[in-house]
Amino acid sequence: MAKETTIERDWLYKEVWKRASTKIANDLGISSSALKRICKSMDIPTPQPGYWAKIQAGRKIAVPKLPQAIKETKTIWTINSANSEVQKQRIEKDAETKEKLEALPTVELSTDLENLHSLVKATRTHLRELSGKVSWDKRKNRRRLNATVSEGTLDRASLFLDILVKAIESMGFKFRCDLDSEKGSHLPDRFRHQQTYDDHKSGICWIEAGGERVTLVLKEKNRRSYKPPSEKWPWKTFEDIPSGILECRVGDCYSYNGRTSWKDGSSQKIEDQIPLIIATVPQIADAMRLAKEARAREEERYRRAEELRRFVEYRKRLDREAIEEFLGDATTFRSACLAREYMNAMKARFASKIDSEEPEENLKIWIEWIERKISQIDPLEGSPPWEKDSFKRVIENLKLEPPTWDHNP
Repeated sequence: MAKETTIERDWLYKEVWKRASTKIANDLGISSSALKRICKSMDIPTPQPGYWAKIQAGRKIAVPKLPQAIKETKTIWTINSANSEVQKQRIEKDAETKEKLEALPTVELSTDLENLHSLVKATRTHLRELSGKVSWDKRKNRRRLNATVSEGTLDRASLFLDILVKAIESMGFKFRCDLDSEKGSHLPDRFRHQQTYDDHKSGICWIEAGGERVTLVLKEKNRRSYKPPSEKWPWKTFEDIPSGILECRVGDCYSYNGRTSWKDGSSQKIEDQIPLIIATVPQIADAMRLAKEARAREEERYRRAEELRRFVEYRKRLDREAIEEFLGDATTFRSACLAREYMNAMKARFASKIDSEEPEENLKIWIEWIERKISQIDPLEGSPPWEKDSFKRVIENLKLEPPTWDHNP
C-alpha cells in the first residue's frame, strides 16, 4: 500500500534554509526538482545557487522571511510514495536503455546502389514514377516501402532503407503488405486489410514483429518558399521545396513512451541512428502487444459489467411485473368484496320478493348473474397467486446466480 507523507509549510521553510535540498529530497523520497516545485507552489523562498558554499566559507547571509500565506497559498502538501517509486523506476529504465544502446553494434554504411533489397528497388521505381508524372492508372501496384523523397535525395534514402531493411530482417522480422494475402493464407486475418476504393489493395509494407503490425515511414521534410504577388498571380503564393532533411518514423503505438521518430540534425545524420531505430522495433511491438492485452481485459471487464447490469435490470423488471399483478389482484379483490357486500344488501332489501312463492323472474336472473360475475373477478376463486406465471418467473430468476464481475481485473 502506498505510503503518504504530509509536510507543513513552516517546517519545509526551516528545512530548506537549514540543510541542502538534495538531502531533504532524499529523506522525502523525491527528486530535488520535485522539491523545488513544491516550494514554489507553497510560496517558500529557497537558497540561491552558491548559498551553501558561502556559508561554509564563513560568510553570513540574511535569510529571507517566509511570506505571509494568502488564500491561494498551500500550507500542507502530501507526498505519495507510489509516485516517487514510479519516478525511480523511470530513471532506472532510462539508464538501462542507455546501456543497451551503448552495447548496440555499429552499422557500416554502403554506397552500392546495384545490390539493393528488392523492396528498396521497388520503392525507387515507384518514386521515379511519381516524379515522372505517370498517371495513377498506369502505375504498377507493387510491394514497396512507405517513402516520400525527392529525386535529389533518392540515392541517399535508398542506401538508408537498404541497410535498415536488411538489419530488420536479420533480427527475424518480416515485411508484409495487403498484397501478400493473395499469395498465401498463412497470414493472420488481422493483417488482411482491404482498401475501400475500387477493391484496391495497398502495396505499402509494414514490419511484422511478434505478431504485431509496426509501420515504417521515411519522408523528406519540405521548406515552404513564398512568392511575392505578380501581374499573373496578384495574391501571395508559395512553393514547397525539398530540404534534403530525412525523417524516419517507426510505429504508431500511443502506449509506447519511447522515441519513435528520428531526423537529420546539425551534428548527427539519420544514418548514425540506424542502430537505435532497429532496437526500437521489438520494443514498440511489445508495447503494442501489452496495449492490446490491456484493451482486451478492459473490454472483458466492460462485457461482464454489462451482463451484470442487464441481469439486475431483468430481475427488477420481473419483480416489478409480479408486484403490479399482485397489487392489481388486491384491488380486484377489494372490488369483489364490495360487490359481494352490495349483493348481500340487495338480497336483504328485497328478501320478501326473493322468498315469495312466485319471485320476479328478472330479479332471479340478476342475482345469479351477479354471483357468477363476482366469482369471476374474485382472484381468490381462481388459481393461487404463487401459481401464476409472473411469480413463477420471479422464482426461476431467484434461483439463477448473477454473473460474476471482477471490479479490479
